[in-house]
Amino acid sequence: MARYIGQRIMTPTPGRLQQVVNSQVEIFQSTDRRGSVAIAISGTEQDEVATNFIYDSISEAEAHQDGVLGDTVRLSGVDARGVDCVRTRWALSRVIEPTVRPSQPKYIRRNLITAKRGELGNLVNALKELREVFTTVTPGIVVQLGGNNDTVRTLAIVSSLEELEAWSDELASDKTKTYRDRIAGMTVGQNSVLSRFVHVNQS
Repeated sequence: MARYIGQRIMTPTPGRLQQVVNSQVEIFQSTDRRGSVAIAISGTEQDEVATNFIYDSISEAEAHQDGVLGDTVRLSGVDARGVDCVRTRWALSRVIEPTVRPSQPKYIRRNLITAKRGELGNLVNALKELREVFTTVTPGIVVQLGGNNDTVRTLAIVSSLEELEAWSDELASDKTKTYRDRIAGMTVGQNSVLSRFVHVNQS
């Protein structure tokens, strides 16, 4: 059974970053639901706060939505937490390959890769093969439900920037060149965002 990741991605009004972060962290302080809150530190033009919910199945994701959208109090809370933002959006992604997480996750690097038309399946397979080569960090692979249907994301979670640097060096090394060349031939572009976790609930 596939896992899924639900996200609420928020762009705070200038000067309201702390308020947005605090309101999102509060969601996890009163529940055992797995997830995290992270702040983008590189790769975005504005502040960005991502709240991530982890689901073991599509049914669990749907049940969470039913619980929020069917409860006027909880839905009002969603509205209230968006007041300090210039933009909010939702996303739901299917996990193709899970991210191997360190015991103390601190940073996450999301890489959005856009495939050439008709190449998404081949790209996903190539990313799966590349994933098995790494010895430093094992990234996850996810495909979003909705949005650009030619895109796939890789997610690398690390415990420090030094660990991220080691993985970046491995990615750029000769042992991955064959995979990088194959992937380059299937894609039209990539874009990465590096974020730092401010709260993680792994219960």
